[in-house]
Amino acid sequence: MKKILNILLILALSVIYTSCSNEVDDVFDKSSALRMQEALKNYKAVLTAPANGWLMEYYGNTDYGGYNMFVKFGEDNNVKVANEVYGAGNSATSHYKLEQSGGVVLSFDEFNEIFHFFSDPDNKLEVGNKGKGMEGDLEFRIISATADSVVMTGKKHGTKIVMTPVKAETDWDSYLAKVTQAESDMAFASYFFNVGDEVAEVSASYHMLTFTYTTEDGELVTVDAPYILRPDGYHLYKPVTVLGRTITDFTYKGGDDYLFTTNDAEAVMRGYVMPLSEAFLTGNWYISYANMCDAMKEYWDYAAPGHLAKEGDTGLALTWLLRLCPILRSN
Repeated sequence: MKKILNILLILALSVIYTSCSNEVDDVFDKSSALRMQEALKNYKAVLTAPANGWLMEYYGNTDYGGYNMFVKFGEDNNVKVANEVYGAGNSATSHYKLEQSGGVVLSFDEFNEIFHFFSDPDNKLEVGNKGKGMEGDLEFRIISATADSVVMTGKKHGTKIVMTPVKAETDWDSYLAKVTQAESDMAFASYFFNVGDEVAEVSASYHMLTFTYTTEDGELVTVDAPYILRPDGYHLYKPVTVLGRTITDFTYKGGDDYLFTTNDAEAVMRGYVMPLSEAFLTGNWYISYANMCDAMKEYWDYAAPGHLAKEGDTGLALTWLLRLCPILRSN
């Protein structure tokens, strides 16, 4: 028995000695610093590879939806940027860098009016809260980077950002122009989303679709769906479920019923055009000088200084002006 105890004691001491040994087997054959250098080099190679740059689906605070951003990274650490807010024909170039900060971080570290529009706390269009703006990021943690896509999250706000390579034949300006035109074509006072006989009312604001409907139990349901514009419709930030259907995209078909199809064949959305009689009663109207025809502008210029007012014929003159060409616009 004593001999067995001695053997067990020797074994225990050997285990303790082994666990306290200062010798640690290397899991990696390279140091962490060297591995990070290689990662930075590889990510830069991915970013600079597409000859026509990347199309970035940019989101700040998702309450304000997403926006198309073209970015082309150069070997010289300069990046050329264009987006749908500034539109076709506008671009800006600034500096970017890749650095280690709890992983690889892509930083747009030099002011770029077009790119930093979304992170500017005093947003030019006064979108968002004062001092916060659209809450966009200018530093992004790279989650994955391949020739097909780069997936990142905003370092500060954590919003997901996806970039895909732009095809060689795609012209940035033409694409942005198509997006601008699509936004105009698809803009309606409201929409109706249908699954069979079930209906949800839909409103749109700041690149956000909001679905509202009542369940069979009488519960009022509201679903928000941030989206990014595409030349043929809306692409949602993430799938949403409305009336039991999971939706990722809306494709605008137009036609007399202003139809949008979806990724679900049973679910569609239609734009609603308010009848003119209803629009006159519910809308606020103003006269748009820019939309007047030349003949009308001539009459308007004469009336504006007050010539007709002195003669007491202002009302009659305006009646004839309105007949000449359509200038009434609703806001």
